[in-house]
Amino acid sequence: MAHVNPSDRNVSGCAVRLKEVRFMKKKLMTGKWAAAVAAFGLAAGNAQAWTRTTSNSDQPYTVSGTDLLQGNVSSVDTNGLVLYFEGGVSGTLDFLTDGIVGSGNRENAFSIASGSITYTLDTSKSPSGYIITGLDTYSGWQDGGRNDQNYVVSFRNAGSGTFGNAITNAYASGMKETRVSLTDLNLAGIDAVKFTFLAQENNGVGYKEFDLFGMAYAPASTITGSTVAPPIRCPPQICFSPRPSFPTARLPTIANPLGPMR
Repeated sequence: MAHVNPSDRNVSGCAVRLKEVRFMKKKLMTGKWAAAVAAFGLAAGNAQAWTRTTSNSDQPYTVSGTDLLQGNVSSVDTNGLVLYFEGGVSGTLDFLTDGIVGSGNRENAFSIASGSITYTLDTSKSPSGYIITGLDTYSGWQDGGRNDQNYVVSFRNAGSGTFGNAITNAYASGMKETRVSLTDLNLAGIDAVKFTFLAQENNGVGYKEFDLFGMAYAPASTITGSTVAPPIRCPPQICFSPRPSFPTARLPTIANPLGPMR
């Protein structure tokens, strides 16, 4: 970075100083972002001190209508998915991510017995993947016999072929509706999330909604050098022109009436 003498107050020098201030501010902000990434465990893409809370109710919950699984999914894949049918009805896969739970306990429930569901996130919107901050899952049935949640959720980093950071959620309740909530996940660079269903209550549980929370991930860039921009015109209240010079006045010679000084 070019050195600028503090006494240099010409227009070009002012432009250099302004450029340096802007560059230093940009570098500082980049450093702050990198520090935040490290502090939350985002750089490694590993879940750190996540928190799980559970609750139950006899009334349907209010779910998100704007989470990642509603607007940022490129594909949905199932593997060995077995459904539970009651009266010939099991619900549809779309129920899990449509932002609707219905007014009844069994309404909008997708009855799962075993298998897995993988949601691949849309990396055309975020090529480096996503920061995942939280997850809420909901279940419900007309009685307390098919609403115990029991599954493993795992995450895949962009460019990886394997899933990790597995978390097992097992929650039993005698009421009609349940919610399992994970917060402070802080996983960075994720491009897919997988739900693997373990042994389900009475061979089939009615899952109603999966809400995945997060945002696009933009890794902090590394600044390796800088260039000084061409001089810019500064406003007069910031920059000062060189001090003007004035012609020296020559005073007339006056004779001393007392004669030469001794």
